[in-house]
Amino acid sequence: MQIFPQIKLRIQARCSILWFLLLLLPASFIRAQSCFTGTGGCQDYSNFGVNSVGRHAADLEYDNFTSSLHTTIVRDIDGNLVIWGQAGLSNGGNALIPTVINQTNFPGLTGIPLKAATGSWNSGINAQNILLTDDNKLWAWGNTNTVLSSDVKPTAAFGSFNLPAGVAAANVKMMFVTSNTIALTACDGYVYVLTRADQAVRGDGSTGPVTLASRTTWAKVQKSTGGDLTGVVATRGCSAALFALDKDGNLWTWGLTTWDGIAAAATRNQATPVTLPGGSGAIKMIGMTGTYNNDVNIAKASYYVLYENGSLYAMGHNNSRQLGDWTATNRPAWIQPLYAAGGAAMNDIAWVSPNEHDYQLPFTSVITTGNKLYNWGLESGSDMGRGANSNTSTGVAVDPGAPAQTFFETGDNADIIAVETGGHTTMILRKCETNFGYLGHKVFGSMGDGTAENGTELKFTFATKPMQVCGAQTLPVIQTAPSAPANNDGNYYIGTEIQLSGQPSNGSFTLTGGAGIATLAGNKLMLKDAGTVTVAYDVGDLCGTVTKTFTVISQSLPVTFGPVSAVFKNNDLVVTWTTETETDNDHFNIEASADGAHFINIGSVQSLSPGGNSKEALHYQFRKTVPANIGLALGIGLLALGGLGGVVNRKRRVPFILIMLLGSAIFYAGCVKKETLPSADGKLYIRVVQVDKDGTSSCSKVVAAVNR
Repeated sequence: MQIFPQIKLRIQARCSILWFLLLLLPASFIRAQSCFTGTGGCQDYSNFGVNSVGRHAADLEYDNFTSSLHTTIVRDIDGNLVIWGQAGLSNGGNALIPTVINQTNFPGLTGIPLKAATGSWNSGINAQNILLTDDNKLWAWGNTNTVLSSDVKPTAAFGSFNLPAGVAAANVKMMFVTSNTIALTACDGYVYVLTRADQAVRGDGSTGPVTLASRTTWAKVQKSTGGDLTGVVATRGCSAALFALDKDGNLWTWGLTTWDGIAAAATRNQATPVTLPGGSGAIKMIGMTGTYNNDVNIAKASYYVLYENGSLYAMGHNNSRQLGDWTATNRPAWIQPLYAAGGAAMNDIAWVSPNEHDYQLPFTSVITTGNKLYNWGLESGSDMGRGANSNTSTGVAVDPGAPAQTFFETGDNADIIAVETGGHTTMILRKCETNFGYLGHKVFGSMGDGTAENGTELKFTFATKPMQVCGAQTLPVIQTAPSAPANNDGNYYIGTEIQLSGQPSNGSFTLTGGAGIATLAGNKLMLKDAGTVTVAYDVGDLCGTVTKTFTVISQSLPVTFGPVSAVFKNNDLVVTWTTETETDNDHFNIEASADGAHFINIGSVQSLSPGGNSKEALHYQFRKTVPANIGLALGIGLLALGGLGGVVNRKRRVPFILIMLLGSAIFYAGCVKKETLPSADGKLYIRVVQVDKDGTSSCSKVVAAVNR
């Protein structure tokens, strides 16, 4: 993907107040969204999988890898949200390959995608997906009456619905989705629930049968001891109940069938304290799995708590041996899963992933601190790799164990970095593997391999698609930020400079092919001639060296540029340029930059050539006036940021204002485009972009504006 796409924002006098307001916004709001940072200031997307060892619950990310029965959504290393499987397309159709959730693939989408999750219901024939965007909207697509009531979202096609009143997207820390229910955990610690299930799941004290109002309105969760549930850092659940962890390490539960660590299961319509398991140190993460029969209102729920020191505990229903204690006895009090009957307790767990997004098939996967996979519970369609049951219509309960080496098509049970337990599947990420590993029922494109066939993967296969998940990178990745983007064919034009970056960031680049075609200085690749260029990235012992190849082609330029200059005169920026020839030219965009690399459009000038064609030199001028009131607004903004409004002398006032406004604009645009931009060096940079009649463009050289 293009990390720094062309951003076209018109800076006009009427926009000056916008940039002034941007200067006053808190950094947490305008900060660039990326794989590792969230918009609201309370997420850490890298705190995920085995990379979460030694880290804490307050900013743990659960949902970089989310699967329901036949649908999966991941946050990739570039910060994109990617979906595949049942009902993954914007029209509710099946996505046979990983598909980025963006405006191209999801027409009608507004805002920047922040979080996405999926839930499934009704024996796997239904799946519905939920998206949160930074313009304070929620979106849904897929089968109705799955997560949301059809009274909220009546069609399968992609469309929006409302956040809770008074809740901004930037304040949403966690969006948990399961069959029947969405639970939002806010950065300020409150929890909001929208459910079509039993009223008790709302957690606000509601009683009685489900009503139109109860299934279409958000509830703010209350405590059984009085007042709002506050200070929550994680809310998870299953189809019949929800489970929360607060910042002080307290546990809470509410729903149709809940357990409190002491007594038998009960319905609780407000958040009720749960007795702590008794492990030492702090709790790292929580989880649930369960079953739900909507027809007779029967629900079963099982709970998990993982401590930072690796100790795992379980409680609740155990009919499918989902608690891992080698019995099928329900446990109202906490117990520890065991590696063998009467054997060692699980005290070395790095990550726990229960089947939490589907309404049935309770089973759980864990990764040990030694990077091995273990699982237990109800195996269906060989989704655990234990060899107990390959039938997708039935389930067989199994005790804790590790998939044998024979259940891996390549390699063995080692170097597991992340696991996601779905309804009929287990998916893993393994060190040095390009693709994700898949096991279990394959249908509706659920394996993302381009097929919709119905079958069963009896062994973990990596014949899927390349996938690097945020926080669980399995091998080095080369990323690019070209100053001139690739053309529509993915090729690059001669003269393009590409800024390379790598993940992880401690590696080094070398030019391994095309030495006469390009030069490499540090991480800057300059394409000088047509041909093929190969760059290698080495991160030492992390899976060896990766390479990326660039195809360089010549560009037939419709305009030959002569001299270009930019000067400040009084309150004006004046840009002049000459074209020596023009062919099918339409107009010019004048672009400005505060750092010489990231440009925005500040105006346009039509071609002077008849029909856009000329063999004679043509001379152009563009003038931009900076009104005096911008300086006043900017001065106030700077004073608010630290008293900088008076440091600029009169001679430098206009260029300084433009640079600061451009810096704000670029910073804002970068935030929208998931970038982190360098600081301005005190200069203003200008280039002229020629646009021909079919919309293609070429750039002049970049010049620095000077004072006159």
